[in-house]
Amino acid sequence: MRLLTIVFFMFSLNANAALILDQSFDSSNIQTGANFSQGSFGLFDDFVLADTYSIDSISFWGGYWSSGAQPATPNFRVQIRSSTSVADIVYDSLINPVGVFDTGYNHNGSSNGDILRFDVVFNDLILGAGSYFITFSSQNSPSGTSFYWQRLRGSGDRASGSLGGELSTFTALNLALAIEGSQAQQPPSVPEPASIVLLGLGLAGLAARRRVKA
Repeated sequence: MRLLTIVFFMFSLNANAALILDQSFDSSNIQTGANFSQGSFGLFDDFVLADTYSIDSISFWGGYWSSGAQPATPNFRVQIRSSTSVADIVYDSLINPVGVFDTGYNHNGSSNGDILRFDVVFNDLILGAGSYFITFSSQNSPSGTSFYWQRLRGSGDRASGSLGGELSTFTALNLALAIEGSQAQQPPSVPEPASIVLLGLGLAGLAARRRVKA
């Protein structure tokens, strides 16, 4: 399965966790307009990893337009793909942020447009080197609101288009996103049981040969 070639479990050096993607919210140039990502509509952005990483946490910035009403416990569907194809989903799960923080800035100059930072953590999520698409799609936006993913300055490195499957749109815009992780290492290999048996027989034979010579 392709899933197993990209997401796999191994020991990681979490003590060396560092920011491996920095598209953080930039308060010096708050972009107007909104890109909504909620329900079955997932707005994706792309990122590239140069090596294999254990993903520890991801922060993303956005809010609830236009009333500013927030759910008591925000819930997002997080999906990561290794290509635009639905066949290449490597992570797909519902997740609650461990923290939601008000940046003190407002979207489109609206007093109801609080720009929030959402922090999510992951356990045993390993991504190999390569290109990926990621979405955070709100699953419980309050009635009359729409979750938007805050834009960054400038445009992204891909043309806008559609992905296959239920969550279906990616954008040419860079969206506010930061990923923290650490380079991952494979655990020491464990000998197969058959190899251990053969080694044992070889040692036993060697011991018997020495006894005969003696």
